[in-house]
Amino acid sequence: MEKETVEQIIEAKTEDGKVVEEEFGDHTTHEASDRDSSVESQLCKEDFHQDNGVCYPEFIYTSSVPEKVALDVEFVRATVKGEEKRYAARVVILNYAKKVIYNKFIRCDPNLRYDYDTGKNGEHFEVVKREIQLVIENRIVIGHRLHTDFKLLEIKHPRHLQRDTYTYRGFQKKLKIKTNDRSLHQLCADVLRHHVKEKIYDALRDAKLVVELYRYAEKEIDKVQGRK
Repeated sequence: MEKETVEQIIEAKTEDGKVVEEEFGDHTTHEASDRDSSVESQLCKEDFHQDNGVCYPEFIYTSSVPEKVALDVEFVRATVKGEEKRYAARVVILNYAKKVIYNKFIRCDPNLRYDYDTGKNGEHFEVVKREIQLVIENRIVIGHRLHTDFKLLEIKHPRHLQRDTYTYRGFQKKLKIKTNDRSLHQLCADVLRHHVKEKIYDALRDAKLVVELYRYAEKEIDKVQGRK
């Protein structure tokens, strides 16, 4: 039986903070802002647990759950009581076609003041964490330095469901790349001939680059990293 799935309709913002009017089903991302996002309502009021489908908070029920999703997390540094810490600041999840299915800023520490210049101060960390767990559950997650991203999110994900372009060494061997620099932007330059001029970290852009890099050696990466 074909899997039923969910696609997210949480509002996505551009760098200038404007809402992106992307359509998901019969709704747009703009309409999602009116929905309840409380952590208590982790599942929709109606029971959509049919045909392996689930309806998550702020998601709509559709018929095409992605088997593979790409994840990118950007972080901020903050000094708390003299100690520097790193906090997840933004999370973006794309489907295999590089369409946004999740895009949120995070408010990790309630004792810190946040201003992301987006009209919002970020969602509570525990809410975002739970939503991400629901999105990636039993799915293959594509990323670059996934260990770091999952550590920032305090999430554990099965190793055989991770596809990490950072730990895959086939790029250097296949293309005879001499440099040991395996940063995402450098690999994209060497492998895809895609040069990122801006030195600004952007979760949405980087998630798209990860998908492109993964697709280049998808079969080989799946073979090496898909073992239980």
